[in-house]
Amino acid sequence: MNLIGRAYQKIVRESDSLIRETGGRAGIYNHLYRNASGGRIVVYHGICKKDHTRFSPTFLEQHTLEAHLQFFKKHFRVVSLEEYFENKISSQFAVCLSFDDGLANNLYYVLPLLEKYHCPLLFL
Repeated sequence: MNLIGRAYQKIVRESDSLIRETGGRAGIYNHLYRNASGGRIVVYHGICKKDHTRFSPTFLEQHTLEAHLQFFKKHFRVVSLEEYFENKISSQFAVCLSFDDGLANNLYYVLPLLEKYHCPLLFL
């Protein structure tokens, strides 16, 4: 793919993300969250303070993870892996959080947020 094609795809991705974020902040999707059932396991890779693509395209910045945790706590029930697989989930949509690779950034950036928001998490 040429440079123009890659730039176009990046603009489309960022625009789509901005549109979804704006709609979420405006409460447009709230009816979807209230009616959701079941659950999902959300797997993260790494967290950093800034420039998340410096290490890997799968990293997130710490403030983004914090926004995710706030969103999950507001709209869903955050459960442990044990609760998730033992079907100890209520009718409210359940989210189980996991980090793979056990990188040091998990200790420095993730653990304080988990404690702040009282979220169970699995480090693999």
